[in-house]
Amino acid sequence: MVYPVLTLPFDIVSRIFVYCLPQRDDALPQRTEAPLLLAAICRDWRDIALCTHELWNTMHLDLLRPHSVLKVTPLLDFWIPRAGNLPLSMSLLYKGGNSETSTEAVTALVRQYACHWGTLELHIPLAALLPLNNGTKDFTLLKKLVLNCESEFLIRKKRVVRAFTRAPKLQELHILSGSGPISPANIALPWGQLATLRLDNSTVAGCLEVLAHVPNITNLTCILWTFGGTPSGPILCLPHLRSLRLLLSHTRGSALLNRLQLPALEHLELDLPSAPQLEAVLQLIAQSACLIRWLSVKLGSSWTPADFLRFLGVLDSLEELVVRNGANSIDAVFHLLTANPFLLPKLSSLQVERTAIDFDDVAAVVADLLERRWNIPANVSFPARLESFRLTSPRVPPPDLGSDAMSRVNCLRSAGMSIQMTFCGYGSDYRYMFPETVMRLLMAQCYQTTQTNRVEERARTPRV
Repeated sequence: MVYPVLTLPFDIVSRIFVYCLPQRDDALPQRTEAPLLLAAICRDWRDIALCTHELWNTMHLDLLRPHSVLKVTPLLDFWIPRAGNLPLSMSLLYKGGNSETSTEAVTALVRQYACHWGTLELHIPLAALLPLNNGTKDFTLLKKLVLNCESEFLIRKKRVVRAFTRAPKLQELHILSGSGPISPANIALPWGQLATLRLDNSTVAGCLEVLAHVPNITNLTCILWTFGGTPSGPILCLPHLRSLRLLLSHTRGSALLNRLQLPALEHLELDLPSAPQLEAVLQLIAQSACLIRWLSVKLGSSWTPADFLRFLGVLDSLEELVVRNGANSIDAVFHLLTANPFLLPKLSSLQVERTAIDFDDVAAVVADLLERRWNIPANVSFPARLESFRLTSPRVPPPDLGSDAMSRVNCLRSAGMSIQMTFCGYGSDYRYMFPETVMRLLMAQCYQTTQTNRVEERARTPRV
């Protein structure tokens, strides 16, 4: 018997196989997924799979145990030749411990396939990478490097890892500072070509030392949880930085913001638990003269309407605002935006997480805000119309959908405004949705229930 699928031309089956590949970037080679699964179906499919180079030019290795390093070489020897002349994109994640045997095996693996790695994530002592300084091929495809390495030995011996200087495509660097900071003093990189940088568990001094070597970055994430002094010095200008994500521990972030000048900043995400952080952000915006278009902010409980007015008053270019962990203090934002349409005059999207325990008291205020920001005359270009509103209340039961406020919100939704409100109360999740959305979901649920009933009925029917 010849199955119809086997009568398809080779190139069509080959293309179908490519679409069967896992969509995840970190998909591991498994017998239950393509391409290994396709090669195990039958002899014809195996021949097609082994000859389709696009199935084999991507691989992710997740080595969580030391002995797994020794077993991966045969897999690579089988996998890599199947890619033919296509450029390879391979990633390696190693968290197998710091034993001498395992780190030597990982170093040998990195060296052997140096020209094929697209992503490297290494959790080993930085000193274990010193053998790569000599005799290693260029990392011609390496685009992302993640290092979680102990560097105390290199600091004491004043040694420098230089292997990754020969990485012409390296654009993204993620440093997790463990025992001893990783810095330009102990690892040489093509710092000037980096576009994305993430610094975890760093000090303000450590951040500034690294930032002084990356003048061309466009995306920066800093997570400051480590104690350390703040060195004095001039303002550090990063002229190309467009996106900044800053997670703070208490007041450590203020010292970093005061030292930065970011004239191209458009995308800002940060925590503002108290007044000192707010002052630092206002100073950053003033000394950078930047035009922030997207802002995500996590609020503290001590914010006052005056704080909001000072903060929002310097964000005339803001188009999208995301407020996280907003308690009752977020209600002041609703009042301010309703009373003054020229506050955040370009705002087109507002997303709020409101953690207060009651919504009915503020429902009318929200309806007033949405009506005021939506009903802008068509011939008026300033202020902008609020096109999208999202409200999440994880501790609040659903409001009365028949109330006047919710009826007004429903009218705005019918007029074309994108509105979504999600509530959670008394242990259950509720989502406020509008009639047409509810109807589509009910129809889909009915269809699924019908199909399930048919399958169960067929299973119960005895075969004749």
